[in-house]
Amino acid sequence: MLQRFGELAPEREVKFAPVNLQAVEADGTFSGYASVFGQVDLGQDLVMPGAFRESLARAAPVG
Repeated sequence: MLQRFGELAPEREVKFAPVNLQAVEADGTFSGYASVFGQVDLGQDLVMPGAFRESLARAAPVG
């Protein structure tokens, strides 16, 4: 554990995912949303596997 501002913080994790970035700024920054299943995030949200299943199916291209 790392100590930060008097509290313990988890070790940094690096995740990789296949992503097609179509809007990368000149400085390399981009916007997006990521979620780790089964982990409480900084906003105290807990996202479980399958949470996006229906919305992703609606947004998927037909064919």
